[in-house]
Amino acid sequence: MQKIPLSNSPNHTFSVTLSVNGSNAVFEFFLSYNEVGEYWTLRITDASTGTVLLDSIPLLTDEYPNANFLSQYAYLRIGNAYIVRAAPADTDFPDDTNLGSLFFLVWGDNTEHYEASSVAEAVAIIESLRAAGSAYGIVTVKGDTGATGVSIKGDQGDQGDQGIQGIQGPSGTLPIATAGGTADVITATYDPTIALTDMMLCALVASAANATTTPTFSPNGLTAHVITKEGGDPLAVGDIPGALAVCVLEYNLANTRWELLNPSVEYSTAVEILTGTEAAKAIAPDQLRLAMVGDVKAVAYETVPTGWLECNGASLLRASYAELFTSIGTNFGTADGTHFNIPDLRGKFLRGWDHAAGNDPDAAGRTAQATGGQTGDHVGTVQTDAFKAHVHSGMNNFVGGDIAYGAADFGVVGDTGSTGGNETRPINVNVMYVIKY
Repeated sequence: MQKIPLSNSPNHTFSVTLSVNGSNAVFEFFLSYNEVGEYWTLRITDASTGTVLLDSIPLLTDEYPNANFLSQYAYLRIGNAYIVRAAPADTDFPDDTNLGSLFFLVWGDNTEHYEASSVAEAVAIIESLRAAGSAYGIVTVKGDTGATGVSIKGDQGDQGDQGIQGIQGPSGTLPIATAGGTADVITATYDPTIALTDMMLCALVASAANATTTPTFSPNGLTAHVITKEGGDPLAVGDIPGALAVCVLEYNLANTRWELLNPSVEYSTAVEILTGTEAAKAIAPDQLRLAMVGDVKAVAYETVPTGWLECNGASLLRASYAELFTSIGTNFGTADGTHFNIPDLRGKFLRGWDHAAGNDPDAAGRTAQATGGQTGDHVGTVQTDAFKAHVHSGMNNFVGGDIAYGAADFGVVGDTGSTGGNETRPINVNVMYVIKY
């Protein structure tokens, strides 16, 4: 089997030379992505003649033998082809994000068909195929009146000790064997024997998780070579998950190494994402969220959503809300060394942190929301309501009159009386503020 590198670049053409039943053939592939149906199609052209052999073949995965999307075109004698998943997934076909990473294309020899006049002759044909290195063929036994309906197929592969079914040979998917040796010095015996050719693919049923970052693999007594991730990065401890895990390996001839195509996935925590230490790990589905821990949002309903807390100034245990404490610390106050407060935004307007911009003239005088909280120009501080300084002037004027000290113009200053409500406010609408934990 040969692995054909693919990419998720839409509508691109590339040439590839494939070995089919011992002969080289050059094809031109055109990959097109159907945006409406969200699937890929393949056009295959004979590069030597420019003849389009097949067009608009959908790239799907399935169980053998339906997985061979060239099975109905066997008359072309261009081999068998399969779209293979490198790891479990919820979809049976690649999309515009995972072609070439989660899904890849493998190409094998044509399935050979043979006829025999007896079962004994059929067995002899199969033995000759084995001797010639062909691990798969279909032999039909025919009698005087035509086919007897007996079909003998080549080996399905050795039955593993743990009940794992062997995978079909060249016209199936991958040769598979059970691991021997140790967790980090791995051996295996394949039947038929595999060769160290470039992009050689094989499957291995692991016996244990790797305990080092440089495990080696030696199939059929061949020279042991280190196992890396695809591209050459070292494995992490446990990238081979453990006993019974089926690992897919590809041989890189230029760098004389085996590359593990489906390493175990180590997921990052919210704290690692927050602190930027998750680069070598995957983000778990429950971390693929629109808000990070410590984010505040407004909701237009009165029920606190799952995973959030109402911003009501509550004092929480740091141990119980460790990720939220890592995010906001004691910005909004703390009762003691084991608690911290969340924001209290009930009935309040939010103001952007001035951050020395000069838009908040009283930033330095901002106070803590609660005891132990931030003060000054920092997130978490508060201000009470206030008027900007201003002057109201007014006078009642009287002109003339008999006054003991003589006639004069004079004025009497008085207040304007009370007007307005309980606070100064703009037009507003109530929402509930919540914080992610």
